[in-house]
Amino acid sequence: MKKIKLNRVSPALSMITGLVLAIGLLSGCSSSTEVEEKILTGWDHFAKGNYDQALGIFTTAAANDSISLDPLVGKGWCLLSLNDPEEAEGIFDKILASEPGHLDANAGMAMTMSVMRRYRDCVKAVDRVLAGDPEYVFARRKTIDEDWLNLVAAKCLF
Repeated sequence: MKKIKLNRVSPALSMITGLVLAIGLLSGCSSSTEVEEKILTGWDHFAKGNYDQALGIFTTAAANDSISLDPLVGKGWCLLSLNDPEEAEGIFDKILASEPGHLDANAGMAMTMSVMRRYRDCVKAVDRVLAGDPEYVFARRKTIDEDWLNLVAAKCLF
């Protein structure tokens, strides 16, 4: 019988690898929590009408979390509220490329298209939101709901 010689990993290398993985996991959890806190703080500023501050917070959160779409949603709504529809459109496009059925991004896109006088695109975005949830309410601003969306669509049709 032929013996198979296995290469052994040194105990020191094994320990270093374990430490690197543990530190990476712990820092990821901490970073994720920090990003979530930033997002909540950003929405607090947004609710108070402090759109510039909220935008800065969402921008930082988005840079620290390339997976979550929440900071981008906040960024898009802030840009729209700061009367920068072209930039808002770019952000909402990025979200919708990743998740076409994202209701809050579609609602933001509907308003963005209305502001930019792209009425057909506005109505399409409203239709996507209401197809996804006929009783839609934007959690961050309760006045943006299915009635508001229908009003925006009606304005775009006439």
